[in-house]
Amino acid sequence: MGQISMEKFQYPGSLLSGNQHSVLQRIAERPPDIDTISDFVENLQSAKYDEMVPVTLLRRLWAKGRYRVAERMTHVVQQIVCMRQ
Repeated sequence: MGQISMEKFQYPGSLLSGNQHSVLQRIAERPPDIDTISDFVENLQSAKYDEMVPVTLLRRLWAKGRYRVAERMTHVVQQIVCMRQ
């Protein structure tokens, strides 16, 4: 996959409040893993026979399908935090 260039997304530093920046900084320092995030997903059933699949398996499949998204989001958050410092 291609890399996202943060230079294209320049923004004034005032767009983030101090609280928002501290939240982003905590995420950048210790990003949540996708398995933990999957515990909060409510709508896991998306295919015809998903109602017959155990919820724990549906959560694992959801997380497996999105682990790269989590990695990319962590990278973007880290870049935003670095730009603010």
